[in-house]
Amino acid sequence: TAGGALAGHRPVVLLAWPANDVLARLRVGDSVGLRPVSRATTDAAGRYALKLADLAALAPVTAADGLVNFELLSATPTDVASWSFGARVVGAHGVPALVDAGGAGRLVAHAPELRAAVHRTARTVAADGVSRQAGCTSRLEQDLGLHKAVGGQTTSTTTGVTHRFIYGRSATSQLGVGLSGDGKVGSWKRNGTEAKASAGSQSYTAQGSSTAMRYLVQWRFAKFYVSCYDPASYVTVSRYEARTTSWTGGTFYQRVGYPGASWCVPESKGATFTQSSTKQHTFETGYAVKGVLGIDLSAQTGFSSTAEVSFDFVGASRRLCGSADYPGAGGPSQLVAKA
Repeated sequence: TAGGALAGHRPVVLLAWPANDVLARLRVGDSVGLRPVSRATTDAAGRYALKLADLAALAPVTAADGLVNFELLSATPTDVASWSFGARVVGAHGVPALVDAGGAGRLVAHAPELRAAVHRTARTVAADGVSRQAGCTSRLEQDLGLHKAVGGQTTSTTTGVTHRFIYGRSATSQLGVGLSGDGKVGSWKRNGTEAKASAGSQSYTAQGSSTAMRYLVQWRFAKFYVSCYDPASYVTVSRYEARTTSWTGGTFYQRVGYPGASWCVPESKGATFTQSSTKQHTFETGYAVKGVLGIDLSAQTGFSSTAEVSFDFVGASRRLCGSADYPGAGGPSQLVAKA
């Protein structure tokens, strides 16, 4: 893990949040610990490298589906920087490896940079002489209710096409995380993403002609109060984070305008195209939490064998087009059926 955008000679710690199934069971007032899994110090140019020597050590914070969520933290007596991201532990040939949470199979070689823009969004307090134990504690401060995020989208601008979306068991979504110094509406900033998965399977109603439909996935959302103490830097860091705790199920829909898509292939009458094992388009404001934070967060679903979109060309030969590449290329792209 490497990054930049920090001043020289700052401490950086990689924290692992508890496994998703642990967070799903929390109630208001419950506390859990965050696990430090790697540490480093930036060089004179602000560069740093974090290494995970033994992935087996992540077992206590890894969900049954392999998902694990990290937070990069760098704090001094005057400011703090933080950034969240998810990953997946896999065990090909008995050797554990860390890969992209969205299912693309890319090794997590470079984590997102710590953003200078989020400095001073949390509070730091210099040591006051009181003895305290090193580590981080997160307390579920407030249940922020149920909120919907975009899980996928299908579009047909023509007739003779049926299109659908399935959000299957263990389908993975990367959902935005919020960061605030005081936890008040309007003070929140975007702070990376976390990887969440469904505990069941949800199919959505098939759509027909001349329709662009977003399929919404509902999640339980919560505000956490996080406090960390580092005896090496004599700094106590406290902040609020807004995170997703669990999937609820249910079907929700949103009609939208047609997206642009010019990377086209022909599809004959009677053909079916199914997309999986790739990432859906990232919807930058696709997680509707503005009412409780003052901003919306991002949402992206990684298609897999359990989350997919499909197009059935039942009425006539048509074209299937991607917004960023050809439909079968596997990149993050929206798909549009055209005449």
